[in-house]
Amino acid sequence: MVLPRHGTQGQEVLAATILSLGRAQRHAVVLGRELAPERVASFLLDMAERTKSDAFELPMTQRDVGDYLGLTVETVSRTLTQFAKDALIRMVRAQRQIVLLNKPALRRLHEGAP
Repeated sequence: MVLPRHGTQGQEVLAATILSLGRAQRHAVVLGRELAPERVASFLLDMAERTKSDAFELPMTQRDVGDYLGLTVETVSRTLTQFAKDALIRMVRAQRQIVLLNKPALRRLHEGAP
């Protein structure tokens, strides 16, 4: 791919493409994991990174999150409920708004640590 020498449009497209490829690669790794808490923690951390905030509204239903992560809606619901009981997150407004309360613990889950 040849980028224009003047202007940053080509560089911006390349940067966006690289970012998208990185997210796709991380998503493939997440789907290869066996445990639901790892998958859900990875998803929540990714959402926080995308929104640049520890408080965000889920852009999809829990069923869609399950489809995205290769989990059932029941598993997503149970995992989010357990995260809330463990004070890792807080769910607000019919469980669509998520507030990350303990990012270090979510990162440990994301990395596969207990």
